[in-house]
Amino acid sequence: MTDILLTFDGIAALAQAAKDRPVINAAWNGMIDSAGSRCAGSAWHGTDSFDNAFDRATQGSPEDRATIATTLEAAQVATVTVAAPTLMYDVAGYRPHVARAIAGEPCCMIRRGADHNITRPVFRLLVNFGASNDITGQRRVNRGAAIAAAVDAIEAAGTRVEIEAVMRAISSSGEKHSHETRIMLKQASDPMDIDALAFALVNPAVHRRFVFSLREGASFFWESYGSPQDVIPESGQVYLPLMTAHEGQWETPTRAAQYVQGFLESASQFAIDGLAHDAHNVRA
Repeated sequence: MTDILLTFDGIAALAQAAKDRPVINAAWNGMIDSAGSRCAGSAWHGTDSFDNAFDRATQGSPEDRATIATTLEAAQVATVTVAAPTLMYDVAGYRPHVARAIAGEPCCMIRRGADHNITRPVFRLLVNFGASNDITGQRRVNRGAAIAAAVDAIEAAGTRVEIEAVMRAISSSGEKHSHETRIMLKQASDPMDIDALAFALVNPAVHRRFVFSLREGASFFWESYGSPQDVIPESGQVYLPLMTAHEGQWETPTRAAQYVQGFLESASQFAIDGLAHDAHNVRA
């Protein structure tokens, strides 16, 4: 059972709710500025301030685009793309090619032939953005770039991809209560929004500023943000669980890309059959 379940259509909506939330629990008042979601100058939080994170979420994030660029290129080299023969690159098209767009190539849009209106299958991806305290920023970057590369390859092969993020925590003391946040990052019909996805996939501010801010407004979190938890995916969803420090697959862009692609390939039949599938049985 989930005591609080919050759902958002996009990162900007999450950021606005986090900014507007009231502080219900007075215990946060003494630590928000020094250790909470509003603290200044913390690399662990992903940005130097809450306001900077808010601006990136609502106005685009060239900083995170730059962070992911080199790693994404390495991840795409390690990701096998099976593109439909009707695909071509041009200055205009129905969706961007992520690596070309980040590199500044003018011909970064993908065009299709006369079959662009045909019905395509949908791949539903649920990604847990929760992570233990000791997860480094570079591991988040490697994982995020691997996900972006895999999604780009899947869509290039003719399958639409939906990306939903989830973060769930259980209160650490007293009676156990749960707080779950879900964000729809990309509808199946949406093109790849490079800036929005870069910030969402690689910057810990999504978790450690915005979601933590929402937890500061929950009465059952007392000077702690709780313990991150995995979730049960819906039927037809492919699920990547939360990150833990002992996992080795996120150490390099190549290892991350190979892991994500291998996992998604193994999970694809489950999604086609309308079954839920997660990565617990294929962790490296």
